[in-house]
Amino acid sequence: MTYELGTGRIAFANNEMETARKHFQNALDAGNGGLPGVANLGQTRRFRTAARTSLGDVALREGRYKDAAKMFTDAASGAKKDNRLDLMWPAQRGLGRSLWLQAAQDPKGGKQRDDALNAYTEALKTIETIRAGSLRADESRSTFLATTKDVYDEAASAFAEMALLNSPSGGALSGKSLDYAAESFRITEAGRARSLLDMLGEVNAQITEGVPADLLRTILIASRRSPSSLPASAWPPTRSKSRRRWIRNSTSCRRNSTTSKIRFALPVRAMPR
Repeated sequence: MTYELGTGRIAFANNEMETARKHFQNALDAGNGGLPGVANLGQTRRFRTAARTSLGDVALREGRYKDAAKMFTDAASGAKKDNRLDLMWPAQRGLGRSLWLQAAQDPKGGKQRDDALNAYTEALKTIETIRAGSLRADESRSTFLATTKDVYDEAASAFAEMALLNSPSGGALSGKSLDYAAESFRITEAGRARSLLDMLGEVNAQITEGVPADLLRTILIASRRSPSSLPASAWPPTRSKSRRRWIRNSTSCRRNSTTSKIRFALPVRAMPR
């Protein structure tokens, strides 16, 4: 299955769609066949999810948007059952793209557009969940950061286009169209803020000026850095009982989406509704 997926991706990159489709289908068939016990193994299920996502990409490029949407839906469902967020967001993004393009061919494609926006929203939530935790491998980080930027751009563009479709011709945005425009702006700013945080993280930059002490403690726990650079006000209490309570609370903070707290603390994220 690894060979079939790898060969299929090479063919896809070379725009050899028929060859890519055959290899991805072979990988999917290999995951579905064989002994029932092997077919239900976690790794086999993950290969099936990756194969379905890749088949969706092929169908999308070939303009078979309905087939693509079905493949992406199945892939997202499989990834969700296995709790594999790294496989879930590409399927959710693909579903959003296929539904959006499918709606463009249908004069009555309003529901498909709404479903596409929902898929993009779920993809962004999944990406933020991954970023709030830790990536599975350091070598996957650069690829992850590069590809997820496209999801923010696509989602922002979709919401902006939806705002224009719901606005009166030549009139000011209001009501639903204004909500879509506001969401497009929010996603754009979230992507920019995320890119800045990722860039600072890559160079191990430490910015402490003007940051509240409790937020500095949260950053410290998340990054496992030495507390020597923290101001005195950010250090834990000296009593052992209070120190244990501080460690317990700090550990709890770490589990509660550290990067999301930092991201929402940025002034650029504050936007009137």
